[in-house]
Amino acid sequence: AQGRSRVAILVALDQLAGAESPRQWCLESMFAEDAQVRRTAAWIVARHPDWGGDLACRFVEQLADVVEHPDILADVTNALSELAEDPQVQDQLAEALRAAPRDAARVGPLLGVVFAFNGEDLTESLEAALQQQLSNATEAQRVQLLQGVGRVTRRLKHPGLLDEIRAVAKLARDDRRVRLQAARLLGQGRQILEDPLFELALVTAERDEDYDRRRLAVAALSEAPLTAKQIEDVIGSLSRVGPVELGEMLEVLKQSDDIGIARRALMQMQQNDALVIVPDSLIHTSFEHFGEAFQAEVQDVVRKRFVEYADQSARLDELLQSLPPGDVRRGQDVFHSSKAACFACHAMGYRGGDIGPDLTRIGRVRNRRAVSYTHLTLPTKIV
Repeated sequence: AQGRSRVAILVALDQLAGAESPRQWCLESMFAEDAQVRRTAAWIVARHPDWGGDLACRFVEQLADVVEHPDILADVTNALSELAEDPQVQDQLAEALRAAPRDAARVGPLLGVVFAFNGEDLTESLEAALQQQLSNATEAQRVQLLQGVGRVTRRLKHPGLLDEIRAVAKLARDDRRVRLQAARLLGQGRQILEDPLFELALVTAERDEDYDRRRLAVAALSEAPLTAKQIEDVIGSLSRVGPVELGEMLEVLKQSDDIGIARRALMQMQQNDALVIVPDSLIHTSFEHFGEAFQAEVQDVVRKRFVEYADQSARLDELLQSLPPGDVRRGQDVFHSSKAACFACHAMGYRGGDIGPDLTRIGRVRNRRAVSYTHLTLPTKIV
Protein backbone atom coordinates (compact mmCIF):
# COMPACT_ATOMS: atom_id res chain seq x y z
CA ALA A 1 0.00 0.00 0.00
CA GLN A 2 1.18 3.48 -0.84
CA GLY A 3 0.09 7.11 -0.43
CA ARG A 4 -3.42 7.65 0.92
CA SER A 5 -4.06 3.93 1.25
CA ARG A 6 -1.04 3.49 3.48
CA VAL A 7 -2.05 6.53 5.58
CA ALA A 8 -5.53 5.09 6.07
CA ILE A 9 -4.15 1.69 7.09
CA LEU A 10 -1.72 3.27 9.56
CA VAL A 11 -4.51 5.26 11.23
CA ALA A 12 -6.86 2.27 11.30
CA LEU A 13 -4.26 -0.03 12.88
CA ASP A 14 -3.51 2.58 15.50
CA GLN A 15 -7.15 3.23 16.36
CA LEU A 16 -8.66 -0.26 16.32
CA ALA A 17 -8.92 -1.70 19.83
CA GLY A 18 -7.20 -5.04 20.08
CA ALA A 19 -5.54 -4.71 16.69
CA GLU A 20 -2.03 -6.02 16.29
CA SER A 21 0.52 -3.33 17.09
CA PRO A 22 1.38 -1.24 14.03
CA ARG A 23 4.92 -0.73 15.34
CA GLN A 24 6.82 -2.29 12.45
CA TRP A 25 4.63 -0.72 9.79
CA CYS A 26 4.92 2.71 11.40
CA LEU A 27 8.67 2.47 11.78
CA GLU A 28 9.05 1.41 8.15
CA SER A 29 6.77 4.28 7.12
CA MET A 30 9.03 6.81 8.83
CA PHE A 31 11.44 6.24 5.93
CA ALA A 32 8.83 6.34 3.14
CA GLU A 33 9.25 8.71 0.20
CA ASP A 34 5.68 10.02 0.58
CA ALA A 35 5.72 12.99 2.99
CA GLN A 36 2.12 12.44 4.14
CA VAL A 37 2.90 8.83 5.03
CA ARG A 38 5.95 9.97 7.06
CA ARG A 39 3.96 12.64 8.89
CA THR A 40 1.22 10.16 9.78
CA ALA A 41 3.76 7.63 10.99
CA ALA A 42 5.53 10.31 13.03
CA TRP A 43 2.25 11.31 14.68
CA ILE A 44 1.63 7.69 15.71
CA VAL A 45 5.21 7.08 16.82
CA ALA A 46 5.08 10.18 19.05
CA ARG A 47 2.21 8.56 20.96
CA HIS A 48 4.36 5.47 21.64
CA PRO A 49 7.52 6.62 23.47
CA ASP A 50 8.60 3.01 23.95
CA TRP A 51 9.22 2.75 20.20
CA GLY A 52 12.06 5.26 20.36
CA GLY A 53 14.85 2.70 20.67
CA ASP A 54 13.63 0.77 17.63
CA LEU A 55 13.34 3.94 15.55
CA ALA A 56 16.87 5.00 16.53
CA CYS A 57 18.18 1.54 15.62
CA ARG A 58 16.53 1.69 12.17
CA PHE A 59 17.86 5.20 11.64
CA VAL A 60 21.43 4.10 12.36
CA GLU A 61 21.08 1.03 10.14
CA GLN A 62 19.68 3.02 7.20
CA LEU A 63 21.81 6.13 7.73
CA ALA A 64 23.74 5.81 4.47
CA ASP A 65 20.47 5.90 2.49
CA VAL A 66 18.70 8.45 4.68
CA VAL A 67 21.36 11.14 4.24
CA GLU A 68 20.64 11.08 0.49
CA HIS A 69 17.06 12.27 1.22
CA PRO A 70 17.08 15.51 3.24
CA ASP A 71 13.29 15.50 3.77
CA ILE A 72 13.33 12.01 5.25
CA LEU A 73 16.36 12.90 7.39
CA ALA A 74 14.57 16.00 8.74
CA ASP A 75 11.38 14.10 9.60
CA VAL A 76 13.22 11.25 11.34
CA THR A 77 15.38 13.76 13.21
CA ASN A 78 12.27 15.55 14.47
CA ALA A 79 10.65 12.28 15.50
CA LEU A 80 13.73 11.14 17.42
CA SER A 81 14.05 14.52 19.13
CA GLU A 82 10.49 14.06 20.45
CA LEU A 83 11.55 10.71 21.93
CA ALA A 84 14.86 11.93 23.33
CA GLU A 85 13.91 11.18 26.94
CA ASP A 86 14.15 7.47 26.13
CA PRO A 87 17.66 6.31 27.20
CA GLN A 88 17.58 3.72 24.42
CA VAL A 89 17.42 6.48 21.81
CA GLN A 90 20.42 8.23 23.29
CA ASP A 91 22.40 5.02 23.77
CA GLN A 92 21.81 3.93 20.15
CA LEU A 93 23.11 7.29 18.92
CA ALA A 94 26.06 7.14 21.31
CA GLU A 95 27.06 3.69 20.08
CA ALA A 96 26.90 4.85 16.47
CA LEU A 97 29.05 7.91 17.25
CA ARG A 98 31.67 5.80 19.02
CA ALA A 99 31.76 3.31 16.14
CA ALA A 100 32.73 5.95 13.56
CA PRO A 101 34.30 8.85 15.47
CA ARG A 102 35.95 10.42 12.40
CA ASP A 103 33.48 9.47 9.65
CA ALA A 104 32.02 12.89 8.79
CA ALA A 105 29.32 11.41 6.56
CA ARG A 106 27.88 9.54 9.55
CA VAL A 107 28.87 11.82 12.41
CA GLY A 108 27.17 14.90 10.93
CA PRO A 109 23.64 13.43 10.73
CA LEU A 110 24.02 11.67 14.09
CA LEU A 111 25.02 14.90 15.80
CA GLY A 112 22.18 16.61 13.95
CA VAL A 113 19.74 14.36 15.78
CA VAL A 114 21.45 14.85 19.13
CA PHE A 115 21.50 18.62 18.75
CA ALA A 116 17.78 18.62 17.94
CA PHE A 117 17.08 17.48 21.52
CA ASN A 118 15.59 20.16 23.75
CA GLY A 119 16.77 20.50 27.35
CA GLU A 120 17.24 16.79 27.97
CA ASP A 121 19.31 15.04 30.62
CA LEU A 122 21.83 13.17 28.52
CA THR A 123 22.80 9.59 29.32
CA GLU A 124 26.33 8.83 30.47
CA SER A 125 27.06 6.95 27.24
CA LEU A 126 25.99 9.89 25.06
CA GLU A 127 28.04 12.38 27.08
CA ALA A 128 31.04 10.03 26.73
CA ALA A 129 30.49 9.89 22.96
CA LEU A 130 30.37 13.70 22.83
CA GLN A 131 33.62 13.80 24.80
CA GLN A 132 35.21 11.60 22.11
CA GLN A 133 33.90 13.89 19.37
CA LEU A 134 35.23 16.98 21.12
CA SER A 135 38.68 15.46 21.61
CA ASN A 136 38.88 14.65 17.87
CA ALA A 137 37.41 17.96 16.67
CA THR A 138 39.16 20.63 14.65
CA GLU A 139 39.09 24.22 15.89
CA ALA A 140 36.07 25.05 13.74
CA GLN A 141 34.23 21.90 14.83
CA ARG A 142 34.77 22.71 18.50
CA VAL A 143 32.60 25.81 18.21
CA GLN A 144 29.74 23.84 16.66
CA LEU A 145 30.05 21.04 19.20
CA LEU A 146 30.06 23.37 22.19
CA GLN A 147 27.10 25.33 20.80
CA GLY A 148 25.18 22.14 20.16
CA VAL A 149 25.83 20.65 23.58
CA GLY A 150 24.81 23.94 25.20
CA ARG A 151 21.44 23.86 23.42
CA VAL A 152 20.41 20.31 24.19
CA THR A 153 21.05 19.76 27.88
CA ARG A 154 20.28 21.52 31.14
CA ARG A 155 23.29 20.14 32.96
CA LEU A 156 26.36 18.08 32.09
CA LYS A 157 27.38 15.34 34.51
CA HIS A 158 30.06 13.19 32.87
CA PRO A 159 33.46 14.06 34.43
CA GLY A 160 35.33 13.17 31.25
CA LEU A 161 33.24 15.52 29.10
CA LEU A 162 33.61 18.35 31.64
CA ASP A 163 37.38 17.80 31.73
CA GLU A 164 37.49 17.87 27.92
CA ILE A 165 35.56 21.14 27.87
CA ARG A 166 37.93 22.60 30.44
CA ALA A 167 40.89 21.53 28.29
CA VAL A 168 39.34 23.13 25.20
CA ALA A 169 38.97 26.41 27.11
CA LYS A 170 42.69 26.38 27.89
CA LEU A 171 43.72 25.47 24.35
CA ALA A 172 41.59 28.15 22.67
CA ARG A 173 43.39 31.08 24.27
CA ASP A 174 42.82 33.37 21.30
CA ASP A 175 39.22 32.36 20.56
CA ARG A 176 36.98 34.15 23.02
CA ARG A 177 33.77 32.61 21.70
CA VAL A 178 35.05 29.06 22.23
CA ARG A 179 36.26 29.91 25.72
CA LEU A 180 32.94 31.53 26.62
CA GLN A 181 30.98 28.56 25.27
CA ALA A 182 33.16 26.37 27.45
CA ALA A 183 32.58 28.63 30.46
CA ARG A 184 28.83 28.42 29.99
CA LEU A 185 28.88 24.62 29.79
CA LEU A 186 31.08 24.37 32.87
CA GLY A 187 28.60 26.63 34.65
CA GLN A 188 25.75 24.34 33.62
CA GLY A 189 27.77 21.45 35.00
CA ARG A 190 28.07 23.29 38.33
CA GLN A 191 31.85 23.57 37.93
CA ILE A 192 33.78 26.43 39.54
CA LEU A 193 35.31 28.66 36.87
CA GLU A 194 39.06 29.06 37.12
CA ASP A 195 40.09 32.70 37.47
CA PRO A 196 41.22 33.30 33.84
CA LEU A 197 37.92 31.97 32.50
CA PHE A 198 35.91 33.82 35.15
CA GLU A 199 37.70 37.10 34.41
CA LEU A 200 37.04 36.70 30.68
CA ALA A 201 33.33 36.13 31.36
CA LEU A 202 33.14 39.11 33.70
CA VAL A 203 34.78 41.52 31.26
CA THR A 204 32.62 40.26 28.41
CA ALA A 205 29.38 40.65 30.39
CA GLU A 206 29.60 44.44 30.20
CA ARG A 207 27.23 46.11 27.75
CA ASP A 208 29.83 47.43 25.29
CA GLU A 209 30.76 43.88 24.19
CA ASP A 210 29.41 41.79 21.30
CA TYR A 211 25.87 40.69 22.19
CA ASP A 212 26.24 36.94 21.60
CA ARG A 213 29.46 36.73 23.60
CA ARG A 214 27.85 38.82 26.33
CA ARG A 215 24.94 36.37 26.62
CA LEU A 216 27.33 33.43 26.94
CA ALA A 217 29.28 35.26 29.63
CA VAL A 218 26.19 36.13 31.67
CA ALA A 219 24.91 32.55 31.44
CA ALA A 220 28.24 31.25 32.75
CA LEU A 221 28.36 33.73 35.63
CA SER A 222 24.75 33.20 36.68
CA GLU A 223 24.89 29.38 36.63
CA ALA A 224 28.38 28.51 37.89
CA PRO A 225 29.12 28.16 41.61
CA LEU A 226 31.33 31.15 42.43
CA THR A 227 33.93 31.76 45.12
CA ALA A 228 33.35 34.59 47.63
CA LYS A 229 35.84 36.79 45.75
CA GLN A 230 34.15 36.05 42.42
CA ILE A 231 30.74 36.96 43.85
CA GLU A 232 32.14 40.30 45.01
CA ASP A 233 33.56 40.96 41.54
CA VAL A 234 30.22 40.17 39.87
CA ILE A 235 28.36 42.47 42.26
CA GLY A 236 30.85 45.21 41.43
CA SER A 237 29.92 44.93 37.74
CA LEU A 238 26.17 45.46 38.23
CA SER A 239 26.48 49.17 37.49
CA ARG A 240 27.95 48.44 34.03
CA VAL A 241 25.89 45.61 32.53
CA GLY A 242 22.95 46.03 30.18
CA PRO A 243 19.22 45.74 30.99
CA VAL A 244 18.70 42.09 30.08
CA GLU A 245 21.97 41.07 31.72
CA LEU A 246 21.26 42.99 34.93
CA GLY A 247 18.22 40.88 35.72
CA GLU A 248 20.07 37.61 35.14
CA MET A 249 23.20 38.67 37.00
CA LEU A 250 21.10 39.10 40.14
CA GLU A 251 20.96 35.29 40.27
CA VAL A 252 24.46 35.43 41.75
CA LEU A 253 22.99 36.86 44.97
CA LYS A 254 21.41 33.48 45.71
CA GLN A 255 24.91 32.13 46.36
CA SER A 256 25.52 34.51 49.27
CA ASP A 257 23.89 35.27 52.63
CA ASP A 258 26.22 38.19 53.36
CA ILE A 259 24.11 41.29 54.05
CA GLY A 260 27.09 43.42 53.09
CA ILE A 261 27.09 41.88 49.62
CA ALA A 262 23.36 42.57 49.34
CA ARG A 263 23.79 46.25 50.25
CA ARG A 264 26.64 46.64 47.79
CA ALA A 265 24.48 45.07 45.10
CA LEU A 266 21.72 47.60 45.78
CA MET A 267 24.22 50.45 45.56
CA GLN A 268 25.66 49.20 42.26
CA MET A 269 22.20 48.64 40.77
CA GLN A 270 21.17 52.22 41.52
CA GLN A 271 24.08 53.45 39.40
CA ASN A 272 22.73 51.54 36.38
CA ASP A 273 20.15 53.36 34.25
CA ALA A 274 18.76 50.01 33.15
CA LEU A 275 17.45 49.31 36.67
CA VAL A 276 14.29 51.18 35.76
CA ILE A 277 13.13 48.32 33.49
CA VAL A 278 13.99 45.34 35.74
CA PRO A 279 10.68 43.90 37.03
CA ASP A 280 9.90 44.55 40.71
CA SER A 281 9.21 40.85 41.28
CA LEU A 282 12.66 39.86 40.00
CA ILE A 283 14.38 42.35 42.30
CA HIS A 284 12.41 41.22 45.36
CA THR A 285 12.98 37.53 44.57
CA SER A 286 16.73 38.05 44.25
CA PHE A 287 16.95 39.61 47.73
CA GLU A 288 14.22 37.73 49.59
CA HIS A 289 16.57 35.30 51.36
CA PHE A 290 18.30 38.20 53.15
CA GLY A 291 15.30 38.54 55.47
CA GLU A 292 12.20 40.68 55.87
CA ALA A 293 14.06 43.54 57.57
CA PHE A 294 16.27 44.03 54.51
CA GLN A 295 13.25 44.03 52.21
CA ALA A 296 12.46 47.57 53.37
CA GLU A 297 15.76 48.75 51.87
CA VAL A 298 14.99 46.87 48.68
CA GLN A 299 11.52 48.39 48.47
CA ASP A 300 13.00 51.86 48.91
CA VAL A 301 15.26 51.31 45.90
CA VAL A 302 12.35 49.93 43.85
CA ARG A 303 10.24 52.99 44.72
CA LYS A 304 12.93 55.56 43.97
CA ARG A 305 14.11 54.13 40.64
CA PHE A 306 11.36 55.92 38.65
CA VAL A 307 11.96 59.36 40.15
CA GLU A 308 14.36 60.52 37.42
CA TYR A 309 11.90 59.52 34.71
CA ALA A 310 8.69 60.40 36.55
CA ASP A 311 7.13 62.47 33.73
CA GLN A 312 7.86 59.86 31.08
CA SER A 313 6.58 57.14 33.40
CA ALA A 314 3.28 58.96 33.98
CA ARG A 315 2.74 59.46 30.25
CA LEU A 316 3.54 55.82 29.62
CA ASP A 317 0.97 54.70 32.22
CA GLU A 318 -1.69 56.76 30.44
CA LEU A 319 -0.70 55.26 27.10
CA LEU A 320 -0.77 51.68 28.39
CA GLN A 321 -4.24 52.16 29.90
CA SER A 322 -5.55 53.29 26.52
CA LEU A 323 -4.15 50.27 24.67
CA PRO A 324 -5.98 46.94 24.29
CA PRO A 325 -4.43 43.76 25.75
CA GLY A 326 -1.66 42.13 23.76
CA ASP A 327 -2.54 39.52 21.14
CA VAL A 328 -0.02 36.67 21.08
CA ARG A 329 -1.14 35.33 17.69
CA ARG A 330 -1.04 38.74 16.06
CA GLY A 331 2.36 39.41 17.60
CA GLN A 332 3.68 36.15 16.20
CA ASP A 333 2.30 37.01 12.76
CA VAL A 334 3.94 40.45 12.86
CA PHE A 335 7.25 39.00 14.11
CA HIS A 336 7.43 36.54 11.21
CA SER A 337 5.89 38.82 8.55
CA SER A 338 7.98 39.95 5.59
CA LYS A 339 6.97 43.56 6.23
CA ALA A 340 8.26 43.82 9.81
CA ALA A 341 10.93 41.11 9.26
CA CYS A 342 11.76 40.96 12.98
CA PHE A 343 12.98 37.39 12.46
CA ALA A 344 15.74 38.63 10.16
CA CYS A 345 17.67 39.95 13.16
CA HIS A 346 16.06 38.35 16.23
CA ALA A 347 15.56 34.71 17.17
CA MET A 348 12.48 33.31 18.87
CA GLY A 349 13.09 29.74 19.92
CA TYR A 350 15.10 28.04 17.17
CA ARG A 351 13.89 30.37 14.39
CA GLY A 352 15.26 33.76 13.42
CA GLY A 353 18.51 35.64 12.95
CA ASP A 354 21.45 36.27 15.23
CA ILE A 355 22.24 39.91 14.43
CA GLY A 356 20.10 41.30 17.27
CA PRO A 357 19.26 40.00 20.76
CA ASP A 358 17.60 36.61 21.16
CA LEU A 359 14.03 37.34 22.33
CA THR A 360 13.09 33.81 23.40
CA ARG A 361 13.22 34.56 27.13
CA ILE A 362 12.46 38.28 27.04
CA GLY A 363 9.26 37.76 29.05
CA ARG A 364 11.27 36.45 31.99
CA VAL A 365 13.19 39.68 32.46
CA ARG A 366 10.80 42.35 31.13
CA ASN A 367 7.06 42.79 31.47
CA ARG A 368 4.81 44.73 29.09
CA ARG A 369 5.39 48.04 30.86
CA ALA A 370 9.15 47.58 30.98
CA VAL A 371 9.41 46.84 27.26
CA SER A 372 7.32 49.88 26.34
CA TYR A 373 9.17 52.12 28.80
CA THR A 374 12.55 51.11 27.45
CA HIS A 375 11.73 51.66 23.79
CA LEU A 376 10.08 55.03 24.42
CA THR A 377 12.37 56.60 27.04
CA LEU A 378 15.65 54.65 27.04
CA PRO A 379 16.17 53.48 23.44
CA THR A 380 19.95 53.68 23.63
CA LYS A 381 20.04 51.33 26.63
CA ILE A 382 18.75 48.33 24.69
CA VAL A 383 21.19 48.33 21.78
